[in-house]
Amino acid sequence: MPHLTRQDKRAIEEATAKQGGKFDLSRFLWEGMISSVAPPRVQTLGIKGNELFDEIPVTFREFMNSFFSEPVFSGPQEEFATAMYGKDAQTWDTTYEEGIALWGMGSGKDWLIRKLVLYGAYWMMCLRDPQKFFNQGKDETLDIINTSLNAELAKNVFFTGLKKDIKRVVCPQGHSKAAGQRWFETWGMDLREGSEGGDLKENEILFPKHIRAFSLHSKNYSFEGKNVIIAVFDEIAAFNLKDAADIHEGVSENMTSRFGDMGKRFLLSYKRHDFDYMMIRHNEGQKEPRTFTSGPNATWEINKLRKKEHFAAKFRKNPNRARRVYMCLGSGVDEEERFFGYPEKISTTINKDRRNPVVGNQSVIEMPRIKFYPWFKGDPNTTYALHLDLATSKEGAYDCAAICLGHAEEASLVVGAREQDFFKQVFTDENIEDTPYVRNLLQAHPRLDPSSIRKISFRAEKPRETGTDIMDRVQERYTRGLDSYSRKIIIDFYAQLIGQGGGELQLQYVEELVEKIRRLGFKLGIVTADQWQSKQMLQNLSRAGIRAERRSTKNDYEANSTVKSLIYTGMIDYYYNSVFLREAEELVEIGGKVDHPEKSARRQKEEGKALGSSDVWEAVVGCSQSCFELPIGTSLGGVLATTRDED
Repeated sequence: MPHLTRQDKRAIEEATAKQGGKFDLSRFLWEGMISSVAPPRVQTLGIKGNELFDEIPVTFREFMNSFFSEPVFSGPQEEFATAMYGKDAQTWDTTYEEGIALWGMGSGKDWLIRKLVLYGAYWMMCLRDPQKFFNQGKDETLDIINTSLNAELAKNVFFTGLKKDIKRVVCPQGHSKAAGQRWFETWGMDLREGSEGGDLKENEILFPKHIRAFSLHSKNYSFEGKNVIIAVFDEIAAFNLKDAADIHEGVSENMTSRFGDMGKRFLLSYKRHDFDYMMIRHNEGQKEPRTFTSGPNATWEINKLRKKEHFAAKFRKNPNRARRVYMCLGSGVDEEERFFGYPEKISTTINKDRRNPVVGNQSVIEMPRIKFYPWFKGDPNTTYALHLDLATSKEGAYDCAAICLGHAEEASLVVGAREQDFFKQVFTDENIEDTPYVRNLLQAHPRLDPSSIRKISFRAEKPRETGTDIMDRVQERYTRGLDSYSRKIIIDFYAQLIGQGGGELQLQYVEELVEKIRRLGFKLGIVTADQWQSKQMLQNLSRAGIRAERRSTKNDYEANSTVKSLIYTGMIDYYYNSVFLREAEELVEIGGKVDHPEKSARRQKEEGKALGSSDVWEAVVGCSQSCFELPIGTSLGGVLATTRDED
């Protein structure tokens, strides 16, 4: 007699009592009541059910091992499936309603999606009355939907694969039905194609017990009239952002209205952008108690048949794309859309010896709570520029604003040899005179001979001329006629301003901040703002004797490019500001316009807001423009406190 656990003994006692003191061991085993007597692999396979089940279901892992004969990879794949379906095969686990897997291309996402759908259909078919279990009417359907990017992927990748998988599910050894029989067929399913009169139709699969599966795509995702119990979003990162949000929200509403907390949604994709919908949901999901998130994981961390060295050529050819596609890391911005071709310069240009003048080193300030360190005071010999970017919500209220205070100073124009490779990429013989930075130099220094710039060449003019020799020659020609000086922009203070508690920002607080800056000794030569609603504030400043005018930089490509060139050449000095860093790195250039992405997963993670932004960036652009119009001030402007300064 095999070893019996306490639970087994208790079950035998209960069964004996029910049978009038007589115990039928064979019947007991048949009903699957002892977990440790039968061999492990076949102990519950196909055992006839109880009041709840026609057939006792097995776990996802056992289903893959025994019914499908294709084991799931251990690690993230099994962890994901177990989290979504649970460890107890006889329970429809509701711990999680959504599972999000951010895995690299080739990690087996399509394979796992089909198996998750297949297991869901299998489990529901095991129920004696699926409609009753899910609180539906007698003839109501239970619908499974898969939504892919387009019709071709929906049909040829997912549905074609799912049909093949259905035919591969067979009754294993030890099953109550004949081993090797197609399991779905034993329940009366016609496994012929729809064109032959079967249940495997072109865009629909008809399972027994009023269970259906549909193949949809992002441009045709009508799920009205369906009762969606399981939904798959295949490579949702590739969807149009609005389409993805609408589909996801619509399916979520459909599930909740029909099944309460019993629906299951699966999102599996690799990264396309920092601001694609997959990244948005992955970041949101980490804060949601009923969403299971997995990743980011590299392809070879999921698919045990792949190794990192298999992708070496891809990483050599385009490392950023390879990191995004196979590791779900990196910026995720397409090279042709990225405004900064060399985004690393944004962070490397930060003056790490500079300090944020706001107590607490805040980049986002809840108004009117702002306090500056005592050392933050203006230089009486310097004239400053200030720009305000007032962002409005769809309702027209100010949801936030950005402010930037700066000045111009003299600085030597030096092109170091260590920057030679970078400058080779930024400037070419053909376009160097047309770069905004050079145009600004020509405007600021009329004595400069444009031909001296046009003659700059990065090609060696002498045999075996080194890169350092070339850059020395470039530097000499570049600075000819400039008196060895150029204008450098110093950002003294910049921040994002928000209302109390995240509510509407009162314009009054912005005006009071400008006045506070004046009282700290900053002589404002010009104040600009980008919204017409700021008219009254600008008029008040004008009456105080300050040059104040409206200026918008949003659609000014040259102004944006000027600041980019200043960053590339190190001719702008700024301290660390997390909002500015994110906004600058996320800027995209589409159709000749510079803008922020519609959604930002990075902002969602850092600030709790999903919408993209460029407010602080635009404030810096506006301020820099004004600084070119002001007289050059005293070097450092009297406010460049370093990390060694005391509070």
